[in-house]
Amino acid sequence: MSVPSDQLMNMIRQDAGKTPPVAPPEMPKPALSGAETPPMAAPMLTPEDAKGDQAGAKVNIQIAMDLMQQALPAFGSESVEGKKILDVLTSLARVFGETEGKTRELIPAEILQMVQSLPQTGGASAAMKSMLQAPIPGTQGPPLAI
Repeated sequence: MSVPSDQLMNMIRQDAGKTPPVAPPEMPKPALSGAETPPMAAPMLTPEDAKGDQAGAKVNIQIAMDLMQQALPAFGSESVEGKKILDVLTSLARVFGETEGKTRELIPAEILQMVQSLPQTGGASAAMKSMLQAPIPGTQGPPLAI
């Protein structure tokens, strides 16, 4: 439905002479919490101490020291390799020797955690489990369990 341009111009002129209707004042929207103040942002989080991570790392260092002590007789303490192992053990013992007793208590728990994370013991991630169950391209069945 089209309106001739002269009628359209007449309607615009008639509307221009009228005062526009006044909108009612807007009521303020209540805050979600029911208070008059807007919600505030959460404060910044403070960094956590890495004491748990450090304790786990100390356990790993203690395990490494134990392995080096076990390897030392194979090289002998007079060989170049044996002297280097002794130097490393002496250096590490200066830093980590004080907490050796506490760290040794954690070694069985650390070993248990490592064993539980192995795919053979059911500790694999969901993605790893699905990969183990999927057939290898070009074969008929899934790979054999390790």
